[in-house]
Amino acid sequence: MANSTATLNNGILYFGSGSWPGVCYLTALNATNGTLIWEQTNGSFFASPTFYNGIVYAGGINGLDGYNAVNGLPTILFTNDISNGNPSVANNILYAGIENAIVQSYNAATGAIRWTFTDATGGAATAGSHSSPTLYNGSVYNASYMRYIHAIDSANGNLRWRYDAGPGAGYFSPVTIANVLFIQ
Repeated sequence: MANSTATLNNGILYFGSGSWPGVCYLTALNATNGTLIWEQTNGSFFASPTFYNGIVYAGGINGLDGYNAVNGLPTILFTNDISNGNPSVANNILYAGIENAIVQSYNAATGAIRWTFTDATGGAATAGSHSSPTLYNGSVYNASYMRYIHAIDSANGNLRWRYDAGPGAGYFSPVTIANVLFIQ
């Protein structure tokens, strides 16, 4: 069972698969002929892999890790569980939706946490995200389980604004930006 969207880079197709609970795989295939290049196992690879600077970032509810894109060896171990959404990377900074907050920012090379954004508005039920962060013009846009879309300053993790969709609403898909309009 595929749990993530495949990522293609330099002729290699990376994707997560498996079942929960059970063994999940991060797989790298030759995109031309389908031969296996490498495979890693983890408790979950629900998030779609993200390729940046020779590293494939992938994970899920058991954590986020960085793998050498060529040989699949683990290179970076992060400290938190991420959401089912794929992480986003720019300028050596990785942003991921996480289970016990909304978004966390990391140094992409070391895995060190830069900042964590948590929104306690409306109680603990809002503290989590299954969404992929969207980066645009100095902001990280992400949606929470329960009713909010957030615009967060990418440099310091401070809230710029929050959209409240009302009780019973929840977001699991990423925010898309087109012509500076937000589409969910």
